[in-house]
Amino acid sequence: MGAFFEPNTGRWGMDYEFLVNRVCLQEPVVPHTHDFVELVYTFRGKGIHYIDGKAYPVKSGELLLVNYHCKHEVIPIKDLEYTDLMLKPDYIDERLKGTDNAFSLLELNDFKEFSYRVKRDNCLVCFSGEERKTVESLITGMETEQKTMQAGSALMMRSFLNLLLTMVFRKMALPMSRPFAINEELLAHIRANCGEALRLEQLAANSFYTPSHFSRLFKSYTGMTLTQYVNECRLEKAMHLLTESDLSIEKVIENCGFANRTKFFRLFSQRTGTSPLKYRKNQK
Repeated sequence: MGAFFEPNTGRWGMDYEFLVNRVCLQEPVVPHTHDFVELVYTFRGKGIHYIDGKAYPVKSGELLLVNYHCKHEVIPIKDLEYTDLMLKPDYIDERLKGTDNAFSLLELNDFKEFSYRVKRDNCLVCFSGEERKTVESLITGMETEQKTMQAGSALMMRSFLNLLLTMVFRKMALPMSRPFAINEELLAHIRANCGEALRLEQLAANSFYTPSHFSRLFKSYTGMTLTQYVNECRLEKAMHLLTESDLSIEKVIENCGFANRTKFFRLFSQRTGTSPLKYRKNQK
């Protein structure tokens, strides 16, 4: 099959980057770890998976993500049949070679929009209706391609897997927040989070605008570019911290989100006509 078990260590390993295996389980699977990610989809019956001691009862239509190195065991309860998709992330993208975490997949551009929304302890997801039909079609497609290995099978399997992972991450993701309009609510959000990395692309996506259209609307509403407005918010925060706290200048710069120290001093001098240290002394 390409996967192998080491009785002395209780570890499963794999010679390939991706394997699909259909299992009809009659006896419990002893506790083990593995050097790959498992996506375990239950086609039929019921069972219990234990991951690092936590029980996950499963039934048909449910998929469980098991990360690298987790202690894993399976107990069948009734007619348990599942497909085990064994995956190393570099199968999706060779730049992930050497990783040992399933969620490194979220670093890839294809999945990046999920990176801040996926709840990483939400590893059991359920599919029903048309979604379930789609998931099972993708999995059986992978099983067929692995069995026949005709021209283009590798591409087909990788494409099916990408679609399946997208469906899984959608299920694992927290709901999207309500989209922002270009209004005072958006400006309040920027002021409250100005110490963090605020990216034009993300703000535009949350407002369902292209970055260029968002930029035009933002400048029309505020009279400033997004960069100018964010810098203004950060300078206001810096002046507040210099007056109301004893934080060092370096900590003020860090808390206000300025990645470039020289730029901070230049903008601060333009805004106040003095240096941060002199500003603090004058205010006190």
